[in-house]
Amino acid sequence: MQQRPVLCVDCHGSNALGKPDKPGIPNLSSAIHGKHARAGIDDGTMGGTCYACHPGPRTKCLRGAMAQAGKTCYSCHGNLTAVANPNRRPWLDEPRCGACHDAAHAENSGTLYRFSKGHKGIYCQACHGSQHAVAPSREENDNIQAILLQGHAGTINTCMVCHTGNPDRSEGPHRKGSSGDGDD
Repeated sequence: MQQRPVLCVDCHGSNALGKPDKPGIPNLSSAIHGKHARAGIDDGTMGGTCYACHPGPRTKCLRGAMAQAGKTCYSCHGNLTAVANPNRRPWLDEPRCGACHDAAHAENSGTLYRFSKGHKGIYCQACHGSQHAVAPSREENDNIQAILLQGHAGTINTCMVCHTGNPDRSEGPHRKGSSGDGDD
């Protein structure tokens, strides 16, 4: 505290910033989310709590198919108390698609969705969109690629976008009985 400004991660570890945890001191995520939870501002709404700090209404962070289905930040991440859990490793222990979806539609085992790959090593996001804008998105710009490639918004699911012929459905990331592990 002898120098200003004080950088919080000098004491509170942060996986996002590559700063290790220090014994006896909560990581940055646990400290901040825990303080807000204890203050009673955990109102359970998508915009009321999370968007006070995280990108929200202007950046339209939660805009994909999950938001359109009525899911909120809390649906995947849990409330502030859950996010503040000291046993959680922020940026490493993130929500899993497989918690709600079958194995054929889940990310690679032990890998975050944003790093998961499927059919021939293609990132899942290439066809399904980013984690907060899963196709189809309510934002026009998120749908441009799919519309240009296949003529409609949504997950890129028209095989001819990438293949010269319809592939054998016994192959690929979403084949019948797929483990969803991306080893196709």
